[in-house]
Amino acid sequence: MIGLESVYIKGEHKVKRQLKDIIPKVFSFVSEEDIEMLYKLRSELVHGDIIFPIFYENNDMSYSSIKYWESAKKASTLLMMTIRLLVKYDATKILLDQTGNTIFVKGETLCERVNERMT
Repeated sequence: MIGLESVYIKGEHKVKRQLKDIIPKVFSFVSEEDIEMLYKLRSELVHGDIIFPIFYENNDMSYSSIKYWESAKKASTLLMMTIRLLVKYDATKILLDQTGNTIFVKGETLCERVNERMT
C-alpha cells in the first residue's frame, strides 16, 4: 500500500479517501471495501499492531495469517499493475483531475534528478 500511496496520493491529507477515490477508477475490479481492508492492514503493520512476517504455529495458518497473505498478494498485484501503467504512459503519478477523470502525470524521475545534480 505504501508503494501505491506514492503513486496515487497528492499531498498528505485524506490519504485513504484519495486511494478509495482513484484506485477503483483505474482498476474496475477493485472496490472501495478492498482499499479499506488493505489500508487497515497497512496501518496495523506500520503502527506495529502486526508482527511481520506473520509466523504461525504447528504449520497451521491462522485466519489472520491467511487474511494478511491474501491482502499482501492483492496489494502487490495492484502495485505491479500500477507500475506497468506508469511505464506505458511514461508517467510518475496517477491522479484524478477536477472532473474525476484519471490523468497520468509526467515528471522528472529520480534518475534524471540525480544525473542533473552530478553534472
